[in-house]
Amino acid sequence: KGSLTINNSTIISQRGMTCLSTDPTSTNSVWRANQIDVSHCEDDVRPGNNSVLTNSYIHDQLGTASSHYDTCDTSTVHGNGWDIEHNTLINNYGQTSAAWLVGNGTFKDNFLAGGSYTLYAENGPLGIEGTVLSTMIHPEGGQYGPVCPTFPFTGTWANNTWYDGPNAGQAVAKP
Repeated sequence: KGSLTINNSTIISQRGMTCLSTDPTSTNSVWRANQIDVSHCEDDVRPGNNSVLTNSYIHDQLGTASSHYDTCDTSTVHGNGWDIEHNTLINNYGQTSAAWLVGNGTFKDNFLAGGSYTLYAENGPLGIEGTVLSTMIHPEGGQYGPVCPTFPFTGTWANNTWYDGPNAGQAVAKP
């Protein structure tokens, strides 16, 4: 058992990672990850300032009854300059999110499914573009809906659509 810690300036490419514990895959450090497959973590990845996550598959969280599942979470650092593009982020639980975004960063061309709300976005300016939400886990995207409505969203929201379900191909409403 253990966890993978990604330290400052780490570059990871084409790797499969399994946490085997509830610890997150990173500790809010600056890192670059491309084509990684992360599973069996409670909170899978936590990009810090200027971190980059691309072309990756983050899925199948593992935790306890009290776990707070986030597939990709920038809320713990309120980071700036992170770039999260071309990823598949799936939360199989009705708890928290496929992506919780806080700070100033780019979230582009990602595929999201599951969570309480599939996406939490707060404290911009965030750029959320070309993101596709799925009903594969919950009929509303997340257990309560696609995007959490309780946080102020001040960023760019463009070309975000539904992948499947009754609204397939239609725009996802801006929070």
